Amino acid sequence: MRILEVEYLGPPAMGGVELLVEALHRKFTGAGHEVEIWCSDLAGFDGSRLAPGHAEVNGMRVRRFPTRRVRPWIFDPHHLVWCGLRQALIEAAGQGAVLHVHSFPSDQVLKSLSAMAAGGRVVITPHHDTESLRRYLRLWRAQVICRRLVRMARRHPRVSLTVHTPAARDLWVNEIGWPEAQVRVIPNGVDLEEFDRVTPAEIDAATRYWPGCDLRVLFVGRLARSKGVDTLLRALARVPGVGLLVIGPDAGAREELDRLRHELNLEERAVFATMPRRELCAAFRACDLFVLPSRFGENFGIAAVEAMAARKPILVSDRGGLPSLAESGRNGLVFTAESVESLADALARLAASEELRRQLGEAGRAAVEARYTWDHVARAYLDLFAAVK
Repeated sequence: MRILEVEYLGPPAMGGVELLVEALHRKFTGAGHEVEIWCSDLAGFDGSRLAPGHAEVNGMRVRRFPTRRVRPWIFDPHHLVWCGLRQALIEAAGQGAVLHVHSFPSDQVLKSLSAMAAGGRVVITPHHDTESLRRYLRLWRAQVICRRLVRMARRHPRVSLTVHTPAARDLWVNEIGWPEAQVRVIPNGVDLEEFDRVTPAEIDAATRYWPGCDLRVLFVGRLARSKGVDTLLRALARVPGVGLLVIGPDAGAREELDRLRHELNLEERAVFATMPRRELCAAFRACDLFVLPSRFGENFGIAAVEAMAARKPILVSDRGGLPSLAESGRNGLVFTAESVESLADALARLAASEELRRQLGEAGRAAVEARYTWDHVARAYLDLFAAVK
């Protein structure tokens, strides 16, 4: 089978979508399929560019399309137009390739409509949380795009949609009108070996980020207001003996969070850091629990699943698809988003019971082994690709 993974940024860019695409590339090629990554010539969304054309990056075949920015280009959030992509998609569809198109809304999804009309096998995977999508759907241009996509999907059963959570499936089916038979829930995956091969010495070294604390709490993600780290800091101030390590790049909220940390006298209990992937995996192993306090939910919540892979209990907000990861209290606890009191109560409950933390952590690891490894994820996509005929 020939499979084309179409995304904004290709290798060597690293992010949630890029990690998914590269993991699928490894698994698909390992199963004997021909895989190529098609992407824009952007090196990042800062405007830096790479040479368009064919390349091989870390053993992956990549084709970069020249792009230009058009303002306003109302159907693409990055105002990006891909040059030559439509015809290339039509030609690939005519040759029997499966087109796996990432991100919505985007110019590449719109151009895949032509491949659908040409009889191509198209699978679209959006990568945003349900609350963000609902806000987007208030715009007239969003309604225009969704109506076009839904009409095309109803006309061409060879078009499928994959989403990462049941909540996202319900939104696409019940609110947007996507045909229910043409949507599947396929989660993101994790590499268990990344966490299993962390050494005891590396785990001990990671504990230095939580000096003198009875309970080590971890957050991993961008420092943006939407992530709810301010709620976590306020809750932390109410539960003595708990230390917090926040790992992630600044996305506009770091200055505000530093000010809040000072106001709450948490300088000794809350630490901000960035670190290489290997050290990050050690931090997952060293913590006692992981918190994801998102205001609006997450597209999937991959960091929470990584914590589960490290046998740590998760504490997540009740927005988007996050509650499905906690499985009604089996793998972790759920608190009311933006509620300091609800989060503080959950923190205190987990702080008081090492046995509860152990039980939740073991159940989380079992869930990852059963559903969230890259082998499971790749197999689900290949089954779908084979079924779209």
